[in-house]
Amino acid sequence: CLGRIGETGNPSSGTAGPGATGETGGPGAPGGAGDTICAAGSPAAPAIGQRIRRLTKLEIRNTVADLFTDTAAVLTAEIEADPRPQGYSTGDERSVDPAYMETLQHVAQQVAADFRKSFDKTKFAATCFASDPAARGCADKFVRDFGKRAYRRAVSDTDVAELLKVYDAGRATGIDGDFTDRFAAGLQYTVTAALQSPEVIFRTELGGGAVAAGATILLAPSELASAISYGIVASPPDAMLVSAAESNQLSTPEQVAAEVHRLIGANPDRFKAQVQRFLLDWLGIDFDKPDWGNKDKTLYPMFSSTAKSALQQETGMFIDDWTSSGPFFPTLLTSSSTFINQANAPVYGVSGATMAFQKQALDPKQRAGILTSPGFLGTYAHTDSSSPVFRGVAIMRKLLCQEPPPVPAMVPPLPPVDKADVKTTRQRFDKHTSLAFCHSCHASIDPMGDVFESYDAVGAYRTQENGIPIDSAGGIVGTPSSDAKFGNAVDMVKALAVSSDVHECFARQAYRFSIGRIETDADQCAIQAYTRAFTDKGFDLRELLVAVASSPAFAVRTAPAATP
Repeated sequence: CLGRIGETGNPSSGTAGPGATGETGGPGAPGGAGDTICAAGSPAAPAIGQRIRRLTKLEIRNTVADLFTDTAAVLTAEIEADPRPQGYSTGDERSVDPAYMETLQHVAQQVAADFRKSFDKTKFAATCFASDPAARGCADKFVRDFGKRAYRRAVSDTDVAELLKVYDAGRATGIDGDFTDRFAAGLQYTVTAALQSPEVIFRTELGGGAVAAGATILLAPSELASAISYGIVASPPDAMLVSAAESNQLSTPEQVAAEVHRLIGANPDRFKAQVQRFLLDWLGIDFDKPDWGNKDKTLYPMFSSTAKSALQQETGMFIDDWTSSGPFFPTLLTSSSTFINQANAPVYGVSGATMAFQKQALDPKQRAGILTSPGFLGTYAHTDSSSPVFRGVAIMRKLLCQEPPPVPAMVPPLPPVDKADVKTTRQRFDKHTSLAFCHSCHASIDPMGDVFESYDAVGAYRTQENGIPIDSAGGIVGTPSSDAKFGNAVDMVKALAVSSDVHECFARQAYRFSIGRIETDADQCAIQAYTRAFTDKGFDLRELLVAVASSPAFAVRTAPAATP
């Protein structure tokens, strides 16, 4: 199955309504929640189109682990990283190309080979090894059980017949007269085929039956169970969730909310992995960017490939620790603690670190949460300097859900580095943006990046650059209610942590991640409702995800309009 997921006219194909293009539609933006009057408790509009979504790399890994073992799931590491066409790895516009299918085929073959290598006869009746006909009867039973778990729905007789054809082909490769070997060979082929099936690597959101163009339809119970489970713990539905779906126990918001809470409690590690994926996608933290691997080691002697690896590991540990401690949003932006070992200690200016990571409190005047972490700061920097523009745009887009003005067709280049004239990065950018042509746009961007000038291109704290004291004055610009001036990043980040504009944006970002698309105007009242739930429950990410999953809109899809 190759090609692009989605079709013309489908609301999920990426065509957003006014005010919802790119990252717009935020608080106070045209078409955003700031322009929408919503009564408390107003129903969410069903704006999501019928669609088919490819599993992410993490979802495939967990799916394989549930079907077989974690050891087999390790093989999925070679699957390519998920693209982020809409900013998130969960976006519904991810395509499938021949290279992806080739990798998936190799993974499926290796997992199936491991399955045969460790074939356990005790899991089957003794009659399965008495003759080929008896073995085929056992294969039929295996296919129905395995198929239901792999396809995440009841299998039809047609599904079974197709997989049994594969079984027959595989059985023929076994040793003549050795019914055990022929049975195992047939199952190996069956597993190989199933793991490459569209039924496994895609999940549908089509609803139960045909409807007229533009009409709404409820997801089938099995589809809703998959949407909930993959959305919360990046995993296929477990037995309890499947049972709830089959017994119509996912029909009320309260029932769905109870299942979400149960899944989080039953799968803490997978929930942490899902939260980590969300936060890294949201903030765009990416240690695989070329600028991360090519930092100038002459300018930043404390940086090395070992330090980079440690900083990446530290970022994950910080997020996991935050999630385990209770994922309350303000703490994410205000905590002054992180994890230090010998490799990343020089970046933090910490001495006496050990080989093992240790949680350590840092100077609260220098560090405040994930926005002052090297992971974030180094991502939004050049190889040889910090970048007020990159960092300012990141705050604008990620924390405030606002899109910067379009880049003009002709942009004057930055002035060349001349330390006799311009000694600091800020001076260099100020000289560039002082031009009338540039000032109008950069006046709304740079102040939010200037406050981070106390951190260099790898995120190390500094008070001087080339012998000149750092100027980190800046502020929040262009928001409905949070504009203010600050002398440094720590003060601004603490203001962002309690900003209602940021809280609304964070709820919007969580919605984008969970739903897998950019919102449209029809979603604004729903996002307001999610923001209220988030605020009322103490800014707990878990409750925000519960609010999204238990919303009536989560289980409703709209049939695409007929194409003229």
